[in-house]
Amino acid sequence: MSVRRLMIGLGIGLVAVATHVAAFVTGSYYTFRQVAAADGAHGRFVGTPKTEWIDGRDMRLTEDFVYIDPMERAWLAPQGSVINGASIPRALWTIVGGPFEGKYRNASIVHDVACEKMDQPYHAVHRMFYDACLAGGVEENEAGRLYYAVAMFGPRWVFETMTVFEANSSGDDTPPEPKVIQVAKELVVNPPTPGELEKMEALFRSDPPTPEEIERLAKVNAESP
Repeated sequence: MSVRRLMIGLGIGLVAVATHVAAFVTGSYYTFRQVAAADGAHGRFVGTPKTEWIDGRDMRLTEDFVYIDPMERAWLAPQGSVINGASIPRALWTIVGGPFEGKYRNASIVHDVACEKMDQPYHAVHRMFYDACLAGGVEENEAGRLYYAVAMFGPRWVFETMTVFEANSSGDDTPPEPKVIQVAKELVVNPPTPGELEKMEALFRSDPPTPEEIERLAKVNAESP
């Protein structure tokens, strides 16, 4: 190999490393990973959901079902989880379809379970739903509309810090040890009004917002009285 080719090769390698580091440092690592992931840009599902009906509304997972997001984080819907699409506002079902219909079915399963667990920030759970919709084959504009629906009108919660005292198992007179824990508190979210539904439909007919714009709109909506 000539010295010139060696230098060119080293230069390309250094540019690639610099781009990777810059993306991480500037906070755009998520986008960088999506571009680099090629076919897996929106994550992937592991297996297919196996379910059984409990009644006319609820279903139970008979096996674990997993979604791996673009950052390689696993969102587990464990065996025995009860799902019913409750994390998708019912008023929207006539617009976007029921949670057990179409290509967003798998996304609704992991979203239901994550909203029930409430162990991650709600905005991260709703963004996961958007990526999972795309991974399931939902068209981008439709996925954006679904994301808007849950981000604006879906479940929300906050984490509160509490101090609890664990019982002493040693049997002596040692006082119980305090332990600080975080507890999720679900917030009241009003269902969308007919006017809000029409506004959503008009928005996606004219100039569909990007996922980042939806996040900003949802933040403003959550902070408004």
